[in-house]
Amino acid sequence: MHLFDIVKSKYDESMLNRLVIINCAVYIVALLSDAILNFTDSSLTGAVITQFQWNPDNIPFRPWTVLTAPFTSWGLWHLLFNMITLYWLGSLFLSMGTSNTLRGLYMLGAFSAMAALVIMNLIPGIQGKDWPQSIPLASASVLAIGTSLVFQQPDKTENIPLLGHVKIKWIVLALGLADISMLPRVTPASDIAHLAAAATGWFFQRQIWKGKDITAPITKFFIFLDTWLKKGK
Repeated sequence: MHLFDIVKSKYDESMLNRLVIINCAVYIVALLSDAILNFTDSSLTGAVITQFQWNPDNIPFRPWTVLTAPFTSWGLWHLLFNMITLYWLGSLFLSMGTSNTLRGLYMLGAFSAMAALVIMNLIPGIQGKDWPQSIPLASASVLAIGTSLVFQQPDKTENIPLLGHVKIKWIVLALGLADISMLPRVTPASDIAHLAAAATGWFFQRQIWKGKDITAPITKFFIFLDTWLKKGK
């Protein structure tokens, strides 16, 4: 099989695989963009093109970042860490949830982080601070999934080599701290994005207990999109 066929097969295999593959694809697009932009006088970079531009003045000029930012990381090592964590926590989530809610919560984690960042930027005194104006949000999406697991079954254990059985709540906390340590520079922008995503994971789980699925609108959108794409073939 050709590489493309192998990737397509994995992509069609599960929702979790799709999320991982899209993250890797966006990273490659950012790398290729950097290579192309190096031959121009543009001040843009691959990161700026794909990460979320949380200054409201910039969003209209790069609206696609609303869709690409949930699949961006700070660099190769951060990408690998995020994908390993996503696959691990995503597999645990799917043992108790569905593919649609996994995708929906992943996207909601990033969208809530975006909303929080835009609101923060509107606060007097925030604009002009020496904070990065573009930010990747893959780790925020993964954190939303992890937080929902913490509130779903906090005392469920996983067998960790050399450590034995460890409760999920401690695993997610350790992974969250490890993620923060990998950020190139921790700023209030990074903090607020992660806090908003964590709050989304908590709220999602509370609503599930009440019999409500806040990811339903996202599921309906993707069903519509899939139907529209199939009609176009």
